[in-house]
Amino acid sequence: MKTLKITIVLMLFISSLIGQSRSSGLQDLIDLKGNYAEMDLQDRGYVHIKTSKSGYDAYSYWWNETQRKCVCSRVSNGRVQSILDAPAFDCNQRVNNSNQEISYSNSKYNSHQAHHHQDNNYNHYQDNSHDSAFERGFNDGIYNHPFHSIYSNSDQISAYSKGYGVGVAQRSNNNTYHSGQGGNAPHVDCKDLDNKPASYVYNQMRSRGFELSKNSKNDGHIIMAWFNNKTKQCVKTSEHNGTVISIKMNSDMCR
Repeated sequence: MKTLKITIVLMLFISSLIGQSRSSGLQDLIDLKGNYAEMDLQDRGYVHIKTSKSGYDAYSYWWNETQRKCVCSRVSNGRVQSILDAPAFDCNQRVNNSNQEISYSNSKYNSHQAHHHQDNNYNHYQDNSHDSAFERGFNDGIYNHPFHSIYSNSDQISAYSKGYGVGVAQRSNNNTYHSGQGGNAPHVDCKDLDNKPASYVYNQMRSRGFELSKNSKNDGHIIMAWFNNKTKQCVKTSEHNGTVISIKMNSDMCR
């Protein structure tokens, strides 16, 4: 009986490792600077499909037509932290063979990606009904709809709730470009300064009419708030290891 229990525990552990799906042949790119990894992926036949930001992390999806393979790279603090295999539909492809099956074949939803499932080792749920519930919640959250779970199954209710929270967070990340002002107010864009050397960014901020309002440190990051008295904009920059890795255009940090 004891041997059986140990065997079951080992099987569960191995299954959890497999579920993480580290992409074979690409693990040598871990810890490379993001721009170098991008060039290396292109040299290996991958085409960039899309990039989505979440906090300080950037998730990029790459498709290799020859291998019919989709991978997701996570870049944090300017360096590649992980590269995982992803379903073909996360790269806007349809594959239905022995290697990859379309989980969304019976679903009318297809807007969230594997990286949104941080609760599931960055993998879509195996049960399509649970993933569809997550997707419905994600859409409701990202489009600012009221929370409205239509499910009676506890797993689907949980999936919808998690999806809604992730959607709200993604909406916040998607809106970082906006100044928060309305009408015909003047606006100075700074998003082009993202992922640039900090000294260059700060010089550019001053040349664009911004003055440093506040600064602080948090978990190895240097956080600065910049205020433009002419446009009444408040912009927050986050620096790590000499590079500005995040710019939020509609910060309230200047108050």
